[in-house]
Amino acid sequence: MKSILKLMSLSLFVIVLVSCDKGDDLNSIDVAGTYEGTLLAEVSGKSSNASKTNAETTATADITMVGDQIQVHFYNDDFDTTVMLDGFRDNDDVQVCLTGNDFESMYGHMAGERSGMNGGMNGGMNGGMMGNTNQWTQHLSDEHQQGDQHFGGFDMSEHKFEYTFNVGGNNYHFQGTRK
Repeated sequence: MKSILKLMSLSLFVIVLVSCDKGDDLNSIDVAGTYEGTLLAEVSGKSSNASKTNAETTATADITMVGDQIQVHFYNDDFDTTVMLDGFRDNDDVQVCLTGNDFESMYGHMAGERSGMNGGMNGGMNGGMMGNTNQWTQHLSDEHQQGDQHFGGFDMSEHKFEYTFNVGGNNYHFQGTRK
């Protein structure tokens, strides 16, 4: 009887340990895949009469994980570009932010400069939540100033992804659903 009780206790301990491991890790949330949708191009006009032209076409975003970052390959018959993003849990969803030189160009400083001693504590793709904040809130606190803009993310319950990005001085907005 004692052996059975010990075995059941050990089994329960292992189940609890496994279920708690990496619960806030974005790698445990599957954002990778192919998203079909539309790409709205806001292209600067060449003539003095029209300041910009909006064109919406169908497009695809192939999303893969590259280490702890999200690689997004946007394409259609006339367009092809790849963007690297960091992802942060925001309750049930995942918000994204630029990385590396793109981050520095957009916000005027390198990621990690604002956080000083707290660098790396925001968690990014690997969890690391602090107190009652989620990864996204912590990222905003550590890396951004009030008023900084962000450009999209994943609606995990609807399996949707949207993101606005800039290529060659033109803004593009992708909105799609996972196939």
